[in-house]
Amino acid sequence: MNGIPAIPEHTILLFLVQFGLILFVARTLGELAQRLGQPPVLGELLGGLLLGPSVLGVVAPDVQARLFPPDALGFHLLEMLSWLGMVLLLFIVGMEVDVKALRRLGRSSGMVTLFDFVITFVSGWLLAHYLPGHLMGPLKDRWVLALFMGVAMSVTAVPVLAKILLDLDLMKRNFGITALGAGLVEDLVGWVMLSVVLDMARRGAGDPLTALRSLAVTLLFLTGAWTAGRPLVARLLRTVDASFRLPHRRVTAAVLVALACAATTQWIGIHAVYGAFIAGILVGQSSRFKPEDHSTLESLAFGIFSPVFFSFAGLQLRLNELREWDMLAVVLAVAVSGKLFGGYLGGRLGGFSRPESVALGVGMNARGAMELVLALLGLSAGIISSDLYSIIVMMAVVTTMMTPPLLRAVTRFIPLSADETERLRHQAQEARSIFAKVDMKALLPTSGGESALGLLALAAPLAAAKRIGLTAFMVREPGKSLQERFMRILGWDPATMDIRAAAEGLSRRAGGFGLELAPRIVTRASRQEAVLEEAERGYDLVLMGTHTAQDPLGGDFLSSVVGDSPCHAGVFKSVGAPSDKPYRRILIPTKGDPLFPFVFEFAALYAETVPGVELTVLHALGGSGNGWNPLARLLGEAPQDAEKGRLADLIGEAITAHTEARPTRLEVRRKVLEGPSTLDIILREARSGEHDLILMAGVKSLIRERLFFGHTIDELLRRSPLPTLVLTPARGGLGSPSR
Repeated sequence: MNGIPAIPEHTILLFLVQFGLILFVARTLGELAQRLGQPPVLGELLGGLLLGPSVLGVVAPDVQARLFPPDALGFHLLEMLSWLGMVLLLFIVGMEVDVKALRRLGRSSGMVTLFDFVITFVSGWLLAHYLPGHLMGPLKDRWVLALFMGVAMSVTAVPVLAKILLDLDLMKRNFGITALGAGLVEDLVGWVMLSVVLDMARRGAGDPLTALRSLAVTLLFLTGAWTAGRPLVARLLRTVDASFRLPHRRVTAAVLVALACAATTQWIGIHAVYGAFIAGILVGQSSRFKPEDHSTLESLAFGIFSPVFFSFAGLQLRLNELREWDMLAVVLAVAVSGKLFGGYLGGRLGGFSRPESVALGVGMNARGAMELVLALLGLSAGIISSDLYSIIVMMAVVTTMMTPPLLRAVTRFIPLSADETERLRHQAQEARSIFAKVDMKALLPTSGGESALGLLALAAPLAAAKRIGLTAFMVREPGKSLQERFMRILGWDPATMDIRAAAEGLSRRAGGFGLELAPRIVTRASRQEAVLEEAERGYDLVLMGTHTAQDPLGGDFLSSVVGDSPCHAGVFKSVGAPSDKPYRRILIPTKGDPLFPFVFEFAALYAETVPGVELTVLHALGGSGNGWNPLARLLGEAPQDAEKGRLADLIGEAITAHTEARPTRLEVRRKVLEGPSTLDIILREARSGEHDLILMAGVKSLIRERLFFGHTIDELLRRSPLPTLVLTPARGGLGSPSR
């Protein structure tokens, strides 16, 4: 070891500067992309593009050469950092694979999966035989290139598709459920195929015999991992959790599993990222790996390593040297048409209508981060040239950006089917019925923060008027050592004194609304489990304060409780000092969806209890959707008069249904406003000074273990100048398609 020379000090300095600069630019542009309604990965990729030869190398070549000199050692240091990001990314993607969902796939999803994958794979295969020879990598093997392009055309970015469907309120539609299931299966098959391709590239042989050998090795590893690896991983996590006391012990064990699987697949020749992906599936099946562990791992991956990986991918783009713009158009045409035709044919054979089948093809066209991983793997394996790498990356960016506006345009022509209408109406009716109960029970889990105090301005008047039974619930953790436990029993430890002081403050605040409230304090090792067990005891509604102002829906506690709540849930974001008076001017934004009666019934219940409450129903008709997209304007997405009529009918039905059940006069104003986006319209109305609370309904979901209500509600909770309450029904997840 003493004979190995140390890394030069200048190389270390340059690496630190490169690392910091890449991380800063990637995260900044990722934030900007998210604010514009695009996946953050596109901003992170753009960060590398700006710092690389394509932009900075053209604008200021001397600066770019000094920052990123052609030094092999410095390049490999960055490359290894990006590889760690790729391994962690695939590990987390694997953890998100819902194995139970794969078992529930029906005939419709099976047909869409089969035809979409076959058609896109064959289109990529045929395309590879017509690509010019100079677009091939150093391997110069047309057979391997054809297999690689087949996989590249067939991949779908399931997390991106899920976010798009949530943003467009399509997660409960039959074709949306089917598209997610089909995309998940296609990605699993695609990764198996990619491992075969990379093994063939490593062996330098592109023939059927080598392909069969690579496929056999891949399937053998997969079988061994599932039959022997799954119980071993579960036992490892149980042992580590029970025997060790170190913080983040389960995270360490999970990363060791990922590294072991990645090293195994790299050793047998089917690439490290495939092993990391399978390791993620194995760890994701264990109940011992907690949401807080997932959050810790995500913080490390998505906060540091993955942005560097995507920026490194952008650094290697050389768009300034690309002369094959005609080939980019060809690859893009094949990619889009293959998905459209495959999804359409599979949808029609699976029993979907023509517009629904078109929507399937459009939705599965989003490729996102998975295509970027695949392109970088192909470049590093010598399968594709730098020009073809740039073409594939640009194809991934364009298809991801074009999917939301195209899907929004197509779904305008897809009316709710009879079974969808019945399912949604039944869920909405079931959800709204709790507010007519005379013995409704609400649970307020809290640590005494500002959002919980602000919630009392809503809940306390209802409880004081005997319209709901309100229970405040506080959880403290037991001490780990004998001394800590003894001090807590006596109530002399700082944590106990803090929680008692918070309980007293909550009681005083409730007293200001005429309510006697004595919070229950329990001692449990897990706050999440304690609250969920309490919620099982006949509660109808769980009211939660948000985690932080910067990331209101972040935090494991909120995600766990709201995501797994057995009853309806409300998430409240306070702004400024908590109100010491009831809210009297309530703004209810809606898109005219079936959940509007659910949130309206709660508002009506509150208006009946508190005199002088004025309800304003706002239908925000956003012309460009939830985020800016240049393709939206080209598609001519303008609000339609039919939507205005639909809103009027929906509001009228909800008010009629309420007054028939309880003949009470309500002050309800109706507003229909148009603007560039739904979010902009709501924020503009919230800043008008005419309201003091926003009340919305949202469909809950977990994206990477983070609570998610869609881009509009997420951004509204961050940026709203008013306190905001989001109500979500207990069955806020997905139903099953009837076909």
